[in-house]
Amino acid sequence: MIGSDTKQHQGTEMAVLKFGSSILRDVHAVPAAVHEIYRHVQEGQTVVAVVSALMGETDRLLEMARALDEEADPWRIAEFLSTGERQSALLLSMALERSGLTCAVIEPASIELRAEGDPLDSDPVSLDAESLHRQLSSIQVVVLPGFYAIDEAGRTVLLGRGGSDDTALFIARELGAACRLVKDVGGIFERDPAVPGPAPRRYANIHWDEALGVAGKLVQPKAIRYARTHNLSFEVSALNTPTGSIVGPGPTRLVDGPGTVQGPMTVALFGLGTVGYGVYRALSAHPEAFDIVGVAVRERAKRRDGVPERLLTDNIDDLLAREADLAIDVLAGDGPSGYVIEQALQAGRDAITANKEVMAARGVELEELAHRNGRLLRCSASVGGSLPAIETVRRISANGRVISIEGVLNGTCNFILDSLAAGVPFDVALADAQRLGFAESDPSFDLSGRDAASKLRILARHAFGIDLADTEMEVVGITGIDHEQASEARHSGEEIRLVARCEQTAEGYTAAVRPVRLPAEDPLAQVRGANNLLRLRLEAGDTVVVTGRGAGRWPTSESVFADVMEIYRYRLLSSGDQGP
Repeated sequence: MIGSDTKQHQGTEMAVLKFGSSILRDVHAVPAAVHEIYRHVQEGQTVVAVVSALMGETDRLLEMARALDEEADPWRIAEFLSTGERQSALLLSMALERSGLTCAVIEPASIELRAEGDPLDSDPVSLDAESLHRQLSSIQVVVLPGFYAIDEAGRTVLLGRGGSDDTALFIARELGAACRLVKDVGGIFERDPAVPGPAPRRYANIHWDEALGVAGKLVQPKAIRYARTHNLSFEVSALNTPTGSIVGPGPTRLVDGPGTVQGPMTVALFGLGTVGYGVYRALSAHPEAFDIVGVAVRERAKRRDGVPERLLTDNIDDLLAREADLAIDVLAGDGPSGYVIEQALQAGRDAITANKEVMAARGVELEELAHRNGRLLRCSASVGGSLPAIETVRRISANGRVISIEGVLNGTCNFILDSLAAGVPFDVALADAQRLGFAESDPSFDLSGRDAASKLRILARHAFGIDLADTEMEVVGITGIDHEQASEARHSGEEIRLVARCEQTAEGYTAAVRPVRLPAEDPLAQVRGANNLLRLRLEAGDTVVVTGRGAGRWPTSESVFADVMEIYRYRLLSSGDQGP
C-alpha cells in the first residue's frame, strides 16, 4: 500500500519469476514456489510470477479436445488449453494469500498482452505495461498465467510449447525487470546432470547462440531467440539455489558442477504448536534438503498427524544434545526460547527464532554470541509475520537515515479492533481471533501492547542502533477499547489502531505503543483484519510503506522457513555446492 506522497522504495526493484511444469508438478508442489517468491519479497522486490500448467495438464487437455474433434477450431483449442495455466495461477494465488502475501491474478487480456501469428504458436508483440505497474504499486505479487495471450480480435492464442518462457521474457523486457526462469535443475549444464557419469560443468554465463545448442530442451528456443534479438539477459536456476546460469551476451564461462553433495542439513525443531507444525510441514516437504533429527514438544503422548513418534521428545536438553546443523525455536508462550538459542549457538549451530520477547530483551547479547561463534542467527518471524519488517528496516537504514518508524505490528489487536468497529463485542471478537488462529489461548501479551512493544524494540535496534528499555517506552493496550468507541470512531471517518512508534528527536528518541484515532485515509487506518503495516520516514523526505499478514500459522511459518532457506543457501555457497 503506497500513498500518493510516498516514494516507493519497497518495490522499486521488480523480478519476473517463471515457474514451469517441472516445478508445479501437482498441487502439493505449489508451496515451494511460494517460498521462492517470498525470498524475493524479503529482498525488497515486487514479483511477477509467470506460471505454466501443472505437469501433464496441457497434454491431458489436448487429448480431451482431440477426442472430440481432431480438426477443432485452433482458437477454440487455444482457449481450452489456456485453462491449465489459469488453474495454476489461481492455485498459486491461494497459497500466496495463505502465507500472508498480497497478490492478484492478472489475465493476459487485462493488460492487453497481444501476440501475432499462428493461433497455436504466436509471438508476443505488445502489452499495457502501465497497467501492470499500477498493479505492482499496491501489492507484493502479481500472478500471470503464461503460455497464452490475445490477438487483435481479442481471441486467445498460444505462444507455442514452453511458451511461458516467452511470456516471462517479454514481460521482463517491457517492465525493465530482472528475469529468472525457475527450473528443476540448477542452471544450464554442458550435458544432462541426471545422466550417470562424471559431474558435468555448469555454465555460469552462456551466450544466446550457445544456449540454443545446449539448452533447447530446458528453455524454449523461441524465447532464447527473442532475448538475443532484444539484447536481454536472463537467469536459469532451480528453486532456492544461490547461483544459476546467466544467458546473455557472454563471454561464455563454465564452472565446476555441484561436486560432492554433502547431504541434507540436519535440523532440530523446538516447538510443534500452531507455527511449529507449519514449519515442520515445510521442512518435511524437502527431504533432499532437510533431515529433521527431532522435535521438542510439551506433551509427547499427544497425537500429531504426520509426525513420526520417534522424532518427538519432551526433553529440550535431549534434543539439544543431538547432532544438528540448525536449531529452530518456535516454542509457544514463555517457553525456554532464550536457553535454546543460547545453547545452540554455543554448540556451534546456526539458530532461528520466532520469539520476539527474547530478541527484544536479549537480542544484542545473542547476536554477539552468534558472531563470536561464527554462526548465523535469524529472527524474521519475530516481527510482523509475513511482513518483511526487519529486512526492510535493515535495507533502508543501510541506504539512508531513518528518522521514524511506526506501524500496526500486532495482527491480533488489529483483527479485534476491526471487529469492534463493525459492532462486535470485545469478548466475541477475541473468541473469533482465537478460533481463526490469530490469538493464543492466553492473549494477554498481545492485548496489553507488550507484543507490539517487543517488536518495536527489535526494529529500533536495526533502524537506529539503540536498545530501548521497557522503562523508556509508554505501552498501552486495547483492553480499554469497546465496540461502542470503535464504532463511533468509524462513523466519524476515523479508525482506532494500536500504533507502535519510535522517532528520533533533537533530544534523543521517543517511543510508545498505544491506541490512536487516525483519519480513514491514513494507510495505518486502512490496515484490515490480521494484517500489519510498517511505515518508515527518511531524512530525505521519502516514506516507505510495507504490508503483510501479521498473525496466523502460515504467514509466521513462511517467515521462519524463509530464514531456513537463507541459511541453507549460505551453506551451499560456503561449501561450493549448488544444491541437490
